[in-house]
Amino acid sequence: MPFDLATDLRLLARTPGVLDAWLRGLPEEWVRATEGPGTWSAFDIVGHLIDGEETDWLPRTRHILSGSPEPFELLRREGEGAR
Repeated sequence: MPFDLATDLRLLARTPGVLDAWLRGLPEEWVRATEGPGTWSAFDIVGHLIDGEETDWLPRTRHILSGSPEPFELLRREGEGAR
């Protein structure tokens, strides 16, 4: 399927509702459960998405729109939940 910004934005706009439906009301031990050392819980993943939105995605978009030839800063891999 070719890239279509309008379609992609509609799909991405559904993400908060999907995550809310999947996670709201689950027991804390389920939300924070991992598959072992070095793996992330649902809490960690949502934290990573939030952190990426605030610290990586928007600054990178501004950087692209500015036309700067400087490379991007490295993407942080650990989200709010992993701190």
